[in-house]
Amino acid sequence: MAQTPLTAQLAPASTAEADLYTVPSAKWIVISALTITNITTTVCKARIIKRIAGAATSNKAHYYYDISIDPGTSFQVCAGLTLATTDVLTVKSDTANGLAFNLDGVINDV
Repeated sequence: MAQTPLTAQLAPASTAEADLYTVPSAKWIVISALTITNITTTVCKARIIKRIAGAATSNKAHYYYDISIDPGTSFQVCAGLTLATTDVLTVKSDTANGLAFNLDGVINDV
């Protein structure tokens, strides 16, 4: 089974949901770390959503909901989360240009 390092970054320019990573066909991933950094001078809130097979966001899809992140600080998830083929990791900030999302992990062949 081939493995490839995964790195994805996103700093949403709006308060709408934004897709951080979509798992390609015939692949699955293990997330080793997801870091959210507040790059503003005010408190920002973040959401992390796992949309199975690209389904619409639902209440049960939220891993984290409105996490408060203080100015200039980071929140890190090191949970070994897995996503299957076509799953989408979606993020949301309550402040445009307020948060930076960084994803690290491994892409695996199915």
